[in-house]
Amino acid sequence: VSPPLDVLTVDYMQGAWTPGVKYGFAAKIRIPYVPPTGSANQFTIEFGYNEILNENRLQAGVADIPLVKSLINGAVDYTTSIANRSTTMTFSVRTVTFIPNGGGLFITGPPNFRFDTYCQPKPLEGYPDFPADITCLYTEVSSSGVPEVRLYAGGSGIPPALYMFTL
Repeated sequence: VSPPLDVLTVDYMQGAWTPGVKYGFAAKIRIPYVPPTGSANQFTIEFGYNEILNENRLQAGVADIPLVKSLINGAVDYTTSIANRSTTMTFSVRTVTFIPNGGGLFITGPPNFRFDTYCQPKPLEGYPDFPADITCLYTEVSSSGVPEVRLYAGGSGIPPALYMFTL
C-alpha cells in the first residue's frame, strides 16, 4: 500500500489472464470511524487503470459497501440563549444501523441546563418518531451540574433513520 493510503495497487500480476479462471487477493483494511464524506462509499477495482487509451483500460467494477456503524449528522439548535429563560432544544442525529434493546443515545450538555426527569422526545414534522417503547431519562451530575439525557431502546429497538426531535 502506498500513498494515498486508500489505494491498493497490485502490480505483480502482469501476465496474461486465463478466461474462466477466478482470481483473487486478500488485504487487511482499516474500517474508518465514519463513512467517507469526500468520496463514494464503495470499493472500485480497475484493470488497466494506468493506461492512457481507453481500449487499454480493460475492465472496471464497483461494489457498494454498508455504512460504518455510527451516529452521523449530529446537530443541536435552540430557540433562545438568554440566561434563565426556557428554551426548546432541537437535536438531530442519523443512526446508521439498528440500535438493539438496551442500547440508546446519550446526550450531555453544559452545566445548569435542565430537562424534564421523564423526558419525551417529540419529532419535528416530517421526521420519524422514536418507537413507543423507548425510555427517556434526565439526570444531573451533582458534582458538576452537567445534564445527562439517556434514550434507551426498548424491545423493538431503534431503527436506522435521521431523527430530528425536541426535548
